[in-house]
Amino acid sequence: MAKIVLGLAATHAPGITARAEEEPPHVRERVYGNYEKLRGVLEEAKPDVLLVVANDHVTYMFEIIPQFLIVVADEYEGPPDYEWLRIPKYKVRFKRDLAEHILNGLVERGFDIAFSANPILDHATMNPLHFLASDREGGVIKYPIVSLLTNAFVKPLPPLRRGYQLGLALRELVEQFPEDLRVAALATTWSPRLS
Repeated sequence: MAKIVLGLAATHAPGITARAEEEPPHVRERVYGNYEKLRGVLEEAKPDVLLVVANDHVTYMFEIIPQFLIVVADEYEGPPDYEWLRIPKYKVRFKRDLAEHILNGLVERGFDIAFSANPILDHATMNPLHFLASDREGGVIKYPIVSLLTNAFVKPLPPLRRGYQLGLALRELVEQFPEDLRVAALATTWSPRLS
């Protein structure tokens, strides 16, 4: 059975790469130093998979704005805005069978979750992966991921209690997955309801 071996939270602020020179050196060093610490913690945990929960920046434009969306795909290369972000494009592998298991389990539990086989992962996902999980020379993210996006911008927003319920369901579904996997959960999102 799969198990969650680590939970991390990290900023995805695009300015940490796109406009880094605008900050004083001691501020940059603190941000990058903390990312290096988190990278070490992640490597120590030896995960087989990363479960990444990030917010959507209207990435799919206004064609679809789901409250929650899970990616059900095999691979991806991005981010789409890599030149602006000033990070390389990375090849990302998805743990599709785990994503499908989570998708089906969430629907069974009453979550009206959307899914996409055509992922678009912006800085909310790719900036943290750049710092925490990249093989920068090889141009790949070292761990396969399950990507879940939340609506954090366009009203109506999901209530905080629904996010909490989602977190409980994700843990339960990961632990019910029959493959022996070490899963690290990475939250890079926020709720404007907390602002």
